[in-house]
Amino acid sequence: MVFLVLGAFFQAAAASWASATHGQLGLGYLLLLRGLVWFSVLTPWAVRHPGQAAGQQRRWLLLQALCGAMFLLLFTYAVTRIPLALTTTIMSGTSALWVILLVSMLSKVRPLWQEVVAMLVAALGITLIVHPEGEVGVQRLDMAGLAAAFAAAATYAVTFVVIGRVKKTDSANVLNLWCAAMVLLISLPLVVGQPLPGSAWLCICGLLYGLCGLLGQTFIVWGTMRTSPAAGSTAGVFIPVFAALIGTLWLAQSLSLLEVVGMLIVVVSAGAVSVVEKLAVPPESV
Repeated sequence: MVFLVLGAFFQAAAASWASATHGQLGLGYLLLLRGLVWFSVLTPWAVRHPGQAAGQQRRWLLLQALCGAMFLLLFTYAVTRIPLALTTTIMSGTSALWVILLVSMLSKVRPLWQEVVAMLVAALGITLIVHPEGEVGVQRLDMAGLAAAFAAAATYAVTFVVIGRVKKTDSANVLNLWCAAMVLLISLPLVVGQPLPGSAWLCICGLLYGLCGLLGQTFIVWGTMRTSPAAGSTAGVFIPVFAALIGTLWLAQSLSLLEVVGMLIVVVSAGAVSVVEKLAVPPESV
């Protein structure tokens, strides 16, 4: 659970750096910098371990890389178009439910009723965190950004299911390396013909976005490899909590009592999923 919490923190930090660009850096350059950071860090390992880097379950790795890259594309677009707290809320509040549904459909395993209840309660807590107190209404939001956030949640869920499939044969470095390659392939067409970033600060934000994203993804993969996809996806419900805290400390935003209560509900509910899976008997196949 510690790895999942750390992963959520760094993912929230990465989203905050992307949001700090206010769309001025451009989606393509954000993804390009993220892919370059990941490749720079992982290439020395890949050179020393070429056999491992090539992967074992390559079809699943390709699917994970594609969904991971699409998630980054959609999520990064969303955080530059709608408020950070709302983006992380939509992503985390629905991805865990998507994971439970996908696992149930693909493996024909009934989800534990405690998992479903815990995720619904967590969704309630998340809505309290982003209570529209002083915020713009949904009708005034960028609808494309809103749709991207919901689509990002679905792709995020698929990556967790795939990690559950390959965790016995392929390491976190393999998953991240394949994802980095896919991110670079997707980002290159987006930067063709685009002007270079005109500010060093924007480039720093992009690099920190990539570094924090790599740390976050690595911790989440490590955590997911030690638990089930459903429990691993609970890392996502911590992201809005950390996003709210980062916004308070960095952007001097105040938290209401309602938001604090929501954070507590999210933390308790997410932890409950992990505890339930350790204590409960594995569910029977349908």
